Amino acid sequence: ASHVMLRGRHPYEFVPEIRKKQKQTVANTKSLLITEAARVQTEAQKLHYLETIGKDAEYEFVAKRDEKTSKICRH
Repeated sequence: ASHVMLRGRHPYEFVPEIRKKQKQTVANTKSLLITEAARVQTEAQKLHYLETIGKDAEYEFVAKRDEKTSKICRH
């Protein structure tokens, strides 16, 4: 996920490499890569807020559950 952030590359570029290492389907690999890229982006944004506003900064994380939400994320 750090390569995606640092180099501005789309997570799907890493599908073949990660798929071989993890022995997963293309769909599972894409899901993992998108989820991890989002996690890293969210953490970077949070750190930026804390550095800019200070440790007393407040933020709210909002997520939407819909028919596209995976079974794992629904629980």
